[in-house]
Amino acid sequence: MSHGDGPECFSLDKDCEVPVPMGIELLIRVHACSIGDVDWHIWQGCSVASQLVCLPAVCGFEIAGVVAAVGPLVDPKMFNVGDEIVCLASLDCRLGGHAQYSVQPAPSCCRKPSGVPFGSAAAVLAVGVRAYTALHYCSRCVAGDTVLVLDGGHAAGSIAMQLAVLIGARVITTASSSEEAGQIRAMLQSLK
Repeated sequence: MSHGDGPECFSLDKDCEVPVPMGIELLIRVHACSIGDVDWHIWQGCSVASQLVCLPAVCGFEIAGVVAAVGPLVDPKMFNVGDEIVCLASLDCRLGGHAQYSVQPAPSCCRKPSGVPFGSAAAVLAVGVRAYTALHYCSRCVAGDTVLVLDGGHAAGSIAMQLAVLIGARVITTASSSEEAGQIRAMLQSLK
């Protein structure tokens, strides 16, 4: 991406060299990368995130892939070639996940659960972190609490409700339709 004027500013560069990880970096062979709100804000040039990214850049901040190479300072107890991982790409990194390969700091990566497809892992990463942070760090939710989740039928709300139920909290939510409310009830019942 060369400038923040929307998705039409994308260009395809087929002649990029595969980056080499240095220090504590991992080279990730990208299997899936979502298009999330950070990408959208950068495309529109309308957020703090868009001011942090130096253009031209490769966007894509929610990555799922396989470790293709490790930097010399990466602890082999943490990551090795062939590990399936997910990563929230660094905003100051020019090599996001909308490429075949991305180099990212090892501390921004974690192992992908074995039963979760790459696409699903990339799609829920940022909203999952947001929901977890809101429940655990912001509200300090514990068993017995009552949690109000607005817009429970959408990504962050859905994940927040599931986490709250697993904690042992009582969940109250909003839904945009009776059909969505039924889907939410079914999802919550499946967790009990």
